[in-house]
Amino acid sequence: MPESKVPGALAPSTMGSSTLGSTAAWWRDPGRRLQFLVISLLFLLLALPEIGVAYDQLGGWQGTMLFAGLAISYTGLLAQQWRVELGVALIAVGLALSTLSNGFVVLLGYPLVCWQVYVIRAHLPRRRRMWLTIAVVGSLAAITFQFIVNRLNNPIFEEENSLEAVLAEPEVWLTIGLASLLALVSIALCWQFGKQAYARQVEVANLAARAELATLSERNRIAREMHDIVAHSLTVVIAQADGGRYAGRKDPEKAIEALETISTRGREALTQMRSLLSVLHTEDNRDVTATPGISGIQDLISDANRSGAHAILAVAGEEAPLDEAKGLTVYRVVQESLTNVIKHAGPAEVRVRLLWEDERLTVMVDNAPGEEQLTGSGRGLTGIKERVRIHGGKASWGSSALFPGGWNVTATIPLGA
Repeated sequence: MPESKVPGALAPSTMGSSTLGSTAAWWRDPGRRLQFLVISLLFLLLALPEIGVAYDQLGGWQGTMLFAGLAISYTGLLAQQWRVELGVALIAVGLALSTLSNGFVVLLGYPLVCWQVYVIRAHLPRRRRMWLTIAVVGSLAAITFQFIVNRLNNPIFEEENSLEAVLAEPEVWLTIGLASLLALVSIALCWQFGKQAYARQVEVANLAARAELATLSERNRIAREMHDIVAHSLTVVIAQADGGRYAGRKDPEKAIEALETISTRGREALTQMRSLLSVLHTEDNRDVTATPGISGIQDLISDANRSGAHAILAVAGEEAPLDEAKGLTVYRVVQESLTNVIKHAGPAEVRVRLLWEDERLTVMVDNAPGEEQLTGSGRGLTGIKERVRIHGGKASWGSSALFPGGWNVTATIPLGA
């Protein structure tokens, strides 16, 4: 069965330099370098008896075949550092040649097959069953071939060394059966160890994917916060600057009031930006300020009125406690809606309504058609929808039922946990 994976998780074979088959420089990874050195040392120690047999007893094509099989097997171990399946195939060919050479390859073949079964399960994403079948069938065939050939070549039984006599001996088949059972149990254990290793690799890959997703989500959150802060503040500043420029010619006091509003909103925006960006620092002395919430909506109404709108806040129902995150969402919904009114409709009638119910809070912002009819990118409305959806709520927008020809934004946020 295919393993379940988190969307975006990496395949274990591509997770990093510590996995077989990766394209990274494995000799720079201490773990993989030590693993390869240990495997090479064990291979050499286990191959020495085979080389001794080839030197003392085998000659001609048999000795050549045994040396070739050992060389190909070691080449497979080396190739496995980059391409796992190629390494498995080379080792299979090498072991087959070593077995057919009539050399005594049990000391090397047994641990090498077990290691390859582990590698197949832990590091091969495809064709595992095919390679497992090859490993099982090849092992049983090699065991049968090896014991029968050794029995035929045993000088103690010269008179009974015919193939028919050997195949008729129950002791031979008992020995083959016990050796085959040992091989199957070993293969099953190594397969299970490989399965556990693969599961750990998948878990690490999924954790990495979750961390990357959390980082991306945090970046998007910061981007939305910066958009809301900057867009609203600049909209108010621009509106006040335009109004102050015209008012300054006739009423200096209104111009001074506009400048004070610009100064106040600029400082507030700077404070919020610093508080927002402080989360990117790792020091403990981060700047943490109060998060805007429902209590700040009246200030947004005042800003909108100073910028030329005619906004009124209406609250219905009994106000219920609201956590900081939901309070910030309500604040941003109203802020973005008022900003859009000032930017796209100009001076217009605006009604901000908060409807408190038993299980939900509904925020409605309606505006009458204004003198200006500018279109926007829609990113602010998308941001509203994303914010509300985080809390299990819904957001919609369209024509206003309160002001014919106007615009409405409605967001519903559950009050429960």
